[in-house]
Amino acid sequence: LYMLEDLNILAPAWRKECGACGWDETKHDILDRAQLRCEIDALVAHLYGLNKQELDYILSTFPIVREKTPWLIEGTVREFERFGNIKKGECVNEKKIVISRD
Repeated sequence: LYMLEDLNILAPAWRKECGACGWDETKHDILDRAQLRCEIDALVAHLYGLNKQELDYILSTFPIVREKTPWLIEGTVREFERFGNIKKGECVNEKKIVISRD
């Protein structure tokens, strides 16, 4: 279990290694945490070499997420596409996609 202080120590190294645009270790509210979850899931999918269809399939196998929070799946897929553009060398500082429950 990590304490906030531990994560604050790791944050600069993570930011440097991952290069996530606009990552902020101070995010604590529910929607900000959901955004980070989408970003992490998308980054991990890229690390595993998944394509969009494979990621979408994997995310669809979580019935509770699919039924109660489908916006998390949509947000993860959008972040996956955004990170794919960054990998291709397109605008690294492009505006992050903000997820909402709407």
